Amino acid sequence: MDRLPVALVVDDEYSNIILFKTILIDFKVETAYSVNEAKSILQTKKIDIIISDYNMPHENGYDLLKWVKKNEVNTPFIVVSANRDTDVIKKLILGGAKDFISKPFSIKSLQIKIKQLVKNR
Repeated sequence: MDRLPVALVVDDEYSNIILFKTILIDFKVETAYSVNEAKSILQTKKIDIIISDYNMPHENGYDLLKWVKKNEVNTPFIVVSANRDTDVIKKLILGGAKDFISKPFSIKSLQIKIKQLVKNR
């Protein structure tokens, strides 16, 4: 039997982590509340997609994206954030993020986007 794909959700807000756990019904969900915690998980587990908030204390979603690319972690990376600064969004996409999803978002369209990215890996 095929294994469930694994999603890593990185967000410093517990309520957002819970929301993603309910959205990602076809995934095993690993969670990290900081960039450092996410790095530890990425070094020890096979992750099929990374979904990260942008605004977090200490290091942000872009810092994690840079680390992922530097360490050649070949995993689709989506940033979900209420930050609508076009310079930030451009920096993330040029830095290798597969998509930027603005909060609030459509749960159904996010589920479809995530499944497509994992399928097309």
